[in-house]
Amino acid sequence: MNAAKYDVQRDDVSYCCMPLFHGNALMGLWAPSLVAGATVALTPKFSASRFMDDVRRFGATYFTYVGKAISYVLATPPAETDGDSTLTHGFGTEASPEDQGGVPPDASVPPCSRPTGPARGPG
Repeated sequence: MNAAKYDVQRDDVSYCCMPLFHGNALMGLWAPSLVAGATVALTPKFSASRFMDDVRRFGATYFTYVGKAISYVLATPPAETDGDSTLTHGFGTEASPEDQGGVPPDASVPPCSRPTGPARGPG
């Protein structure tokens, strides 16, 4: 079951910064959240510079990403408010080797799981 696979619980707020036509958004966030009864927070379009502001505004605890998007988020300048992130976990595909190397200890983005198989396949 996808909710267990992605560790989405009823009390999670799942932040969807990707378009809903994207398989990652549907199978890695929306479907597991629906099954778990979690809240889904949507944004009109992806913005690396607004990512953490949205996370705080929604109280998001879970998110998904695709490779280039997480690269943009990790490249944003540190902010004083980075320490008050509500994120606890995430899932993504196609991260660059540099981004897979780990999130800096002072970053507000939590460690993320990633698939061991192909990026485009069943959830």
